[in-house]
Amino acid sequence: MRPERRLLVLYLATVAALAAVWLRVGFLQLFGHQQAVEDARTQRERLADVAAGRGRIVDATGETLAVDRAAVRLVFVPGEWASRHRYRCGACGTIIPRRDPRWAGQTTKAPTPPSRCSCGAKGQGFEPLPVEDLAPLEDAIGLPAGTLAGAADDRMRDVLDQIEIEVAEGVAGRPPGTLRALQRLRRAERGAPVPAADVIAELGPELEGRDFYAEDLRVQRRADHFGRATAMMTFHTPTGARLEVRALSPEAERILELDRDQRYRGFRTETFTERWYPRHGLLAQCIGVVSPFRSHEERLAYFKRFGRDMHLPDVRVGRLGLEAAYESVLRGTPGRARLARDEDGLFSRRTVVDAPRRGGDVTLHLRTDLCEALHHSLRAAATQEGFAGEGDASAGGILMDAETGAVLAVAEAPSFDPNGRLDEVTSRIDDDEAVAAEAVARREARGEGEPPEPPKPAVTLSRVTRLDVEPGSAMKPFSALAILGAGHPIPTHYACAGRDARVEPRFPRCHPHGPVDCVSGLAHSCNRLFADTASDRAYRAVHAVAFPTTAAAFGFGLRTGADVFGEGRGAYPATPSAPLLRQIAIGQAVLVTPLQMARACAALANGGRLPTPRFASIVDGEPVPFEAVPVELGAAALEQVRAGMRGCVTFGTARGVFDRPDLAGVTVFGKSGTATVGARDWMDGDSDWVDPDGADGSRAKGPWHLWFVGWASKPGARTVAFAVVLHSRRSGVGGEHAAPVVADLLAAWFNR
Repeated sequence: MRPERRLLVLYLATVAALAAVWLRVGFLQLFGHQQAVEDARTQRERLADVAAGRGRIVDATGETLAVDRAAVRLVFVPGEWASRHRYRCGACGTIIPRRDPRWAGQTTKAPTPPSRCSCGAKGQGFEPLPVEDLAPLEDAIGLPAGTLAGAADDRMRDVLDQIEIEVAEGVAGRPPGTLRALQRLRRAERGAPVPAADVIAELGPELEGRDFYAEDLRVQRRADHFGRATAMMTFHTPTGARLEVRALSPEAERILELDRDQRYRGFRTETFTERWYPRHGLLAQCIGVVSPFRSHEERLAYFKRFGRDMHLPDVRVGRLGLEAAYESVLRGTPGRARLARDEDGLFSRRTVVDAPRRGGDVTLHLRTDLCEALHHSLRAAATQEGFAGEGDASAGGILMDAETGAVLAVAEAPSFDPNGRLDEVTSRIDDDEAVAAEAVARREARGEGEPPEPPKPAVTLSRVTRLDVEPGSAMKPFSALAILGAGHPIPTHYACAGRDARVEPRFPRCHPHGPVDCVSGLAHSCNRLFADTASDRAYRAVHAVAFPTTAAAFGFGLRTGADVFGEGRGAYPATPSAPLLRQIAIGQAVLVTPLQMARACAALANGGRLPTPRFASIVDGEPVPFEAVPVELGAAALEQVRAGMRGCVTFGTARGVFDRPDLAGVTVFGKSGTATVGARDWMDGDSDWVDPDGADGSRAKGPWHLWFVGWASKPGARTVAFAVVLHSRRSGVGGEHAAPVVADLLAAWFNR
């Protein structure tokens, strides 16, 4: 080729190359300038949310029950984990990390030693160090061997998937989050997890031929994500179990802080704000717990409820009790901060742009000293010996101002420490028990013979506000009001057949006692009196309406409207038949909570105002108003019921329990209850349950719920309503076993 032709070809090639470069520059200026500016800015700095402290929960005396405090947690830095191979300089001993090529997509290459040290040494004088065993750190955290390495590798794979997704969205010009939404859609369609590579492949035509831009964007995204330190609080062990570690132990913190040789490179400590409950297990179900979002769907639902612009992606959410009930007040308003990179490439330099605002405080009517007294007495009564369920013995109790509905004390057993590992509560107990309970319900619905004993309810469910069980004879005062309100006089001389099974109708049997009327029938808790009167043929149709109406007037089968989360509503038959009337008259085939019982007794005490229970007295500086609805009570009927409940503690089933020096001057009105699970005769024969108070060889249906409900007054003091229940006892009666718990509680209240 002649020289001039060669020059022409070279000239044309140069012009073409320059044209390509200028076209690329022009394209970036016209179409990619803004994105390039944004990418450059995010490489240097970014805006981030700043968590807002939650408000405190305090009792009536100002004692703190829930508060935010500083703690230390484990964080993971992908860039450090990716450079976990270490070399020691032979000249000065400096540890130099090197990146594992597999995290940069170079799976066939091995890590290479450094070529030079900061001391000037170079060449072959670098000693490779073994990859450190993480067992000491795992032991200090309380994790099984292999958990940390597995969690780190899982997090790295997630980071790499996110990088590829952002690269694909950037190259294809799709809005951020598009591919994640598509991934969730494909997962719903297939019913199984969908790899990120599958959804990226759906953009194949849009990504074809743009490898140069994709690689440039990939380098930027990798530098961004590898420099982010993220909290690591949830772990999946090698056996598949899920563990939650919210804060590090002092030993784990010491190991990481003194890690001079970078043995645990990839893991760091970070100070954060945790929710702290100074009283630990006391009031755990009542106060509740908080935890971060558990899923994307939960985050979306939360944003829909409270607004998207006011929340952190990892916001702590109230899960139970008052933490959940007053979430909108306690949660606070997050701020904004500008983060800039430091010398290590991490976003550690922070400048607050908009300061966060702490949530409002919630002050309760509860007195912690009363709750503690009730808790100790309840635990002493709810012993493992005699408990018919699985796990720890279960019970609940409540004390309420009979005039206003202010909740003064609650206690539950068993309890749990909300400062501990919540996975041990929510997974090991709640989920397993819920599955077992559903299985029992299905067998009952199919009528497959005698249903087995239902499992013990999950420990996080409140025994006071959410768990509803049969009240037994504690329901008889309200049955009496329904009968008397319907115009049906209760017999003034009723001769009870007691245990005699030959008397028709045989259900229900009763314990031995003399002839009774309405007052003494309540005091001695006569089953046959109320069952026979309720199913009287002449008044049966009237009672079928009167019983549900009276129950609804006192709030049974309805939520009380209390300021708690997840309140139970109980159950009361709407259209009872004649056999069902006999059962509900004595508190079987009915479900109530202690909160409902205490509220209904408050209406009996104050003469006909059904108060709405209130746990909180002041919320964010504003008093919480009291509310009540009227209940129509005939004066004569109310007088008989009150006399019967007073007789219960003076000559009836709780005789002598309240004759204590520390209750001098206190007038107690009460009603005991001993109920079986389900609508069954508590005196029926059963080979599994022995009646220790009966004749030799006699049997009794179980397990039993033991109740004591009512109210108490003293001159110069507030009248208080109460309800206590001991769950699933093999033997006993409410007047002998639940009533002493109430006596201890009243002594603590009136002598405080």
